[in-house]
Amino acid sequence: RAFSGFKSAGSGFLASSGLSFSSSGTATDPDALKSAVQKGFLHAQSAGAVYLKEERITVEAASGETFVLAAAALCPETAIHAVLKSSDGQEHDVSKPVEAAVKAGKSLVVGKAALGVDTTGGLLVVKYRPRSDPVQLELRENAQLTLAPETVSRIVDAQFGKDPTWADVREVVDATVRRGEALNVRPEELGCDPLPGTRKVLKVRYLPKEDMELRMPGASEFSSMTVLSPFLFESVRSTIGLERDAYFASLTGGDLSGGGKEASGKSGELFFMTHDGNFILKTVTDGEIDTLVGMLVQYREHLASSPDSLLTRYVGAYRLKCGSFQTGFVVMNNVFIGAPNLDVMYDLKGTTEDRWVDPTKHSCLKDNNFQGTTLFTSDDTARAIHVQLRKDTTFLQSRGIMDYSLMVAIARKDHKEWTQTATWSKLMGGLPGTECEGGAVAPVSRSCVVFLGIVDMLVTYGVKKIAANAVKSATIGWVSEIDTIPPTPYAERFRAFLAKKIVGDSAVTVITKVSPEIFETPMPPMSRSGGTASLFRSVLKGDSQEPEAAQSSNFWLAKDLGRAADEVTFYEAAMKIKDVQGFELLKWLTPYKGVCKAPCQVKEGVVEETDVMILRNCRDGYAACRMLDIKIGYETAVAGWQGKSSFGAMKQSYVDSFTNSADQGFRLEGFDGPPPVMTSIEQLMDDDQASKWTTSVALTPKQCVRMFLQRLPASEFMTHFLDLHSVGNSSFAKTTKYAEEPRPSGGLQVVEAQELILLQCIEKLAGFLDACRKVPVPQQWIGSSVMLAFDSLADLSQEVLSGGDVTRVHIFDWGRSELNTPTKHEMLSEEEQAERQKYWGYYCGGVARLLYDCCDLYVTRFWKPKKTAVLTMFDKDFFTEDDFIGVCTVPLAECSATDIAVKSWQGKQVTTGMLFTKDSKVKVSMSKMSLSEGSRLESGWKIKVHRGTNIPWKDLTSDTDAFVKVAVVPDDADVVEAVFQEELGQQFVQRGAHQTTVAMNQKEPVFEEEFEVAMLKPAHKSRFLSALEVAIGKKMGDADVESLFQASASSVRSTERSEMECTFAKMCFNDLQVDKKIGAGQDLVKLPETDALRMLHFAQWLASSGDPKKAVFAQFLIQNATGNVTPEDAVKYCKAFATVAGTSELEQLADSGSVSVDTLRKVAVGELRESWTQCVYSNAANRFYIYTAVSNSGARAAWKNAAAHAVKLVAILNSRRAEADAMEAAAVPAAEGDAPESEPAQVSKGKIVSVSDRVAAAIPVMVQTTIRFNQALAEQSSTTGVSVSDTARAERRAFSVPRGGCAFSPSPGTKELHFESFGSNLLEFVQSECSQITDGEMLASLGNPEEEIRVLSTNSKSGEVFLMSGCGRFIIKTISDPEAERLIQILPAYRQHFAANRTSMLGRYLAIYRISLESGSSRYITVMHSVFDTPLKIGRMYDLKGSTHKRFVKSDAESVRKDQDWLNDGLKLKVTPAQAQALAADHSSVTSFLASCNVMDYSILLGVAADTAGAPDGQLLSEDGSEAYFVGVIDFLVDFGFKKKAEFLLHQLQGVGQTASVMDPQSYAARQCKFFVDSILPPS
Repeated sequence: RAFSGFKSAGSGFLASSGLSFSSSGTATDPDALKSAVQKGFLHAQSAGAVYLKEERITVEAASGETFVLAAAALCPETAIHAVLKSSDGQEHDVSKPVEAAVKAGKSLVVGKAALGVDTTGGLLVVKYRPRSDPVQLELRENAQLTLAPETVSRIVDAQFGKDPTWADVREVVDATVRRGEALNVRPEELGCDPLPGTRKVLKVRYLPKEDMELRMPGASEFSSMTVLSPFLFESVRSTIGLERDAYFASLTGGDLSGGGKEASGKSGELFFMTHDGNFILKTVTDGEIDTLVGMLVQYREHLASSPDSLLTRYVGAYRLKCGSFQTGFVVMNNVFIGAPNLDVMYDLKGTTEDRWVDPTKHSCLKDNNFQGTTLFTSDDTARAIHVQLRKDTTFLQSRGIMDYSLMVAIARKDHKEWTQTATWSKLMGGLPGTECEGGAVAPVSRSCVVFLGIVDMLVTYGVKKIAANAVKSATIGWVSEIDTIPPTPYAERFRAFLAKKIVGDSAVTVITKVSPEIFETPMPPMSRSGGTASLFRSVLKGDSQEPEAAQSSNFWLAKDLGRAADEVTFYEAAMKIKDVQGFELLKWLTPYKGVCKAPCQVKEGVVEETDVMILRNCRDGYAACRMLDIKIGYETAVAGWQGKSSFGAMKQSYVDSFTNSADQGFRLEGFDGPPPVMTSIEQLMDDDQASKWTTSVALTPKQCVRMFLQRLPASEFMTHFLDLHSVGNSSFAKTTKYAEEPRPSGGLQVVEAQELILLQCIEKLAGFLDACRKVPVPQQWIGSSVMLAFDSLADLSQEVLSGGDVTRVHIFDWGRSELNTPTKHEMLSEEEQAERQKYWGYYCGGVARLLYDCCDLYVTRFWKPKKTAVLTMFDKDFFTEDDFIGVCTVPLAECSATDIAVKSWQGKQVTTGMLFTKDSKVKVSMSKMSLSEGSRLESGWKIKVHRGTNIPWKDLTSDTDAFVKVAVVPDDADVVEAVFQEELGQQFVQRGAHQTTVAMNQKEPVFEEEFEVAMLKPAHKSRFLSALEVAIGKKMGDADVESLFQASASSVRSTERSEMECTFAKMCFNDLQVDKKIGAGQDLVKLPETDALRMLHFAQWLASSGDPKKAVFAQFLIQNATGNVTPEDAVKYCKAFATVAGTSELEQLADSGSVSVDTLRKVAVGELRESWTQCVYSNAANRFYIYTAVSNSGARAAWKNAAAHAVKLVAILNSRRAEADAMEAAAVPAAEGDAPESEPAQVSKGKIVSVSDRVAAAIPVMVQTTIRFNQALAEQSSTTGVSVSDTARAERRAFSVPRGGCAFSPSPGTKELHFESFGSNLLEFVQSECSQITDGEMLASLGNPEEEIRVLSTNSKSGEVFLMSGCGRFIIKTISDPEAERLIQILPAYRQHFAANRTSMLGRYLAIYRISLESGSSRYITVMHSVFDTPLKIGRMYDLKGSTHKRFVKSDAESVRKDQDWLNDGLKLKVTPAQAQALAADHSSVTSFLASCNVMDYSILLGVAADTAGAPDGQLLSEDGSEAYFVGVIDFLVDFGFKKKAEFLLHQLQGVGQTASVMDPQSYAARQCKFFVDSILPPS
């Protein structure tokens, strides 16, 4: 790039850059280009100086060229002034022919024929005033939009739809116009259909082009220069304070310099500089020019609102043309104007792909060259820079722009001689600062002056960039980041990178240096349980004066900085603010001392000087350290965060999905000093089959063990963490010769030590959780860990019970974390702040879930007195779920070794053998424990598992790898066995269980392992309750513990454990989204605004259990979800919102009468977010999703067997009758239709194979759903006091019914059912008021899955299917899309017709649905009230159109006869004259209505019953009472469109036009009326 800073310094930058020019004189010759540009500017200056002041545009065309000007581009009522300048210097006024051609929309060839004068060698100069307002177009659906791209400057906006629902289609229209293509106004071409079934319009507003096209005779071989958007650029220049005269003085006052290509770029574009160094000229592509011109208005507004913007100031755009060659170029400010001698320049994008250049060959360096550099400036300046960067990149992001750069230039040492001059932005030039280079241990700092500017900001994320992104992601995704990514992540990455590189002086990290002389060297290596950084033992010398030496010489350890450099910055920043209020959580960090360079033994026999970080050695002082490394968060890597590549993040996300991170929001990453039980599990890796498996998946045994750990839930790994029992006589110890270190005697007993260790972990985690809640701004700590540790061989004496510390809890691993502060947070964008809020919620939620599992384990083991031991035996599988063998229950009582029968969950004896079976048994003994008087525990027991006998095989190729889980519960054996039938009950009796070692390949496994259990004394419960109070923030009692943790079998609920964990997490952090998912499959912070069923269920919950006033917000969202909020409704809702929310702003908005639906939506969502979260975690959520995901089998089983389960428990517990009634009522929601015992018969019989079967199966679900929904919505309206009834249009509602059904619907079967209903607000009147059919009758006939729905026939011509309800009252029919659209369109008028005549013979539609089929297509379905809804037997049926052409049956087998048959049968209705007159009037009214709807081809369906016995009152009978008649007009959905018109013309040519069924609607109605009166009714 050419910059004036180099010119003023006399550095000879242009020459030294190696730029050379060709002198061939071709169009690409820089000298020729410079000459043409300067001549063009001179010409533009002379034209612009006059005509821009007059607000006129000049367009020039030479003789023989075609002149085109769109009439829409002209300012109305403004004349065109056109002059032909001949070669002899004369001027001829040719305004009239030019204006005539423009108004006629024709092009004009500059010549005598068109202008009437000789044009040889002449020049046509046309001046006109352009219009300043956009051109507006409105096209109906199926019309065609055609706009010539050369006449359009930009599309302002484009909307498709109908009031009040519009879809933004500007991008589609803009892209089509730019391609020069015509656009058909159809949903499929516009990519959306905001109102299916209705006629829509396309509204387009565009600005016509205002370019000045100037000819330059004699300017080398260039023939013209076009000044692009001169008025807009003039307004930009005016906005930034650039006078027109000063601008052209720079462009024309001297020769341009330069003409070479960018020194380090790849674009191949040419650069020039004006004589005074103020402006840079750069050639650009047509696409870049289009981008610039298209955003000029917004660009100008951005510069006006941000005068200190760092964006390049584009002040002009031009296009030079000569024959087939043309080039565009832009004029922009020199971002380094007034700079002194510059030492170095950087072009920074925030990426690493191909971002390094050789500094000896290039003057402009890139990101990787800048990697070790940080720029420091004053805090205020740094804050201003980042605030402005956020504004600027947000603007570019909104325009779809990416691939821009921040140019950074640095002047060192001699900057004191420099004085600041006027620049385009005070943030662009002359910022005093400090340049810091080098590593954390020995950085180099220099004073400097910094210059900044964002350049190259005209590249949009189009097809080429998308393709490049796909290719690069697949091929070089391993680099930190590729450059071609979408605008949003590009902007975020750009800002994140610069946030680290340009910082305030207060953020200067002063590294705490530690002398290596205090340690013994070389430092030997240490083992590690996880992570990648090497650890070294840093032993303090004996003569060290360090304060820690008095505690231990092994107080510290050293961590290799090569893998942990980012952690140093985090620790140093943490040390500075750990005492600041709100950052108490930083006191939980692993203690940090500093960094040093010391000799380390990096390999066997290899010692190297290594940069290391000195951290607390958490193993110090422990004889046998048992330590857990628990990585917190659902996601342990985020693309673009802290240098993580997209590919790396994707790979890590894949790994996360297989670990406990995906389930609980944390996972076990490392386990130091594991108990023998864990070692016995790992021995399975030595098995031959396991070795083959690891080879097949390309994993080492070590990797498999790590994956095993990562998949363990906290309920399992915490039991292993506390495991201190002896295994010396087990099969495992004997076969592996396991050398068990004996525990010291004389201290606390095992169970006492376990209780104390777990309690201290709970107290410390609760304290950390409380500190997290107090942090002032959210953090983004990705992949950091929590450490729990204790000494498994410590001699714990009674003294530690009074307050001794036996555990260590720390947080560590900050390689992917950021320490956010209020100052930093303020400079982040809303999106970046939301990201930190999200991940902080995940972090806090993970810690809260971990605490919950620790508390749950504590309550399970120590809270209640124990009554029954439950022993469950499994076969251990390392890679898959363990195989259940059997279970046995033993009441707690002293006994010697006794064989206990092993049974299945259903109570059957487990056996082994084929022909000769043997019963499986477990030998157990129990004895009471002796606990000291000062113990915190009482009622202790020792339970010893001796061996198993006759254990069945569970592995195909070897004996069983058996182990036993031992749990002790506070319930009697029969109560415990009662819950075995439920999966949640099975899970309950394994919670907190002790576990034996695995007896590998043992048919008769020997365990000989003893476990201790005891109860916490009531007087000592206060410490646990206090810890809960700290975690949750409110006092807790025994009842609260019972509700949070299922302490007994009788309290087992249908709620999944994960939901209980989530409930606890929300209690700890009620203002954060602590979970990534919830049972109902909805994001906590995202209301299901488009799910009408769930929103209505939520509204009911609000009205009954939540805040009833807020139900009005949910009601609004239900109506808005389907686009049914009219402007009048919006005002009603706004008034209701104002009443509930109590805000004057809403009251004023309502009074204005102009209320934005989107504004109301935002208000409603904001008001409901917290309540929605509460509803999701309440038991009410289960009423909606009765059967949840397949994996949630516990909840499914609990629902299906709720009644039996409750009754059985009541009987066993011998509770009072009143309690039994209450439990049964609470546990049997099926009585209200909430929990169906089985799926609909039609669905469960087998796979649906046809459309008719699919419709038959779906009808009960759709009918029941819509009716119950409408009833509930009506009730909701009465509750909220806001009733909106719109009969002016058909409402559309979309439903997604879960496969298990919900409170409004039965189960649709094995898959969700997606359907839409149309016009229920209008058809409800037809159903209830005209057909006199109640909702109960509809539900009984059509909404009952057990009721049969019969397939009547399939019309082979149309492909539609016909069905009938079992009672015969309702007809179900599929209809085509055009028919459905016509019906939906006429529904308002249809209802009005029935409102005027409730007994009309017009066919009565009761429901319209559209169902999604398995094939991916959809089908419209209608439900009609049958014309033949009668108990009488119909003897004869006729379908009459009033036409005789081919209107007869082809055989007597056809039951429905036609017009010619009616005439041949000589029939008439035998009614009285008064009845005939009423029928004729009714029929005339119906046909008039149908004609007004432009439909025809309908029929009169007529039935005759010969036996009238039992005819209901009001039935139409013959005059003598011998016959009953049924008359209805049906099939009235055929529009008289193109096809029917063509058919009518064909019939005319054939001579049957008046007798054929097809004719125009008015003629059709008249003919049928005549037929009805003349041929059906009796003579008058």
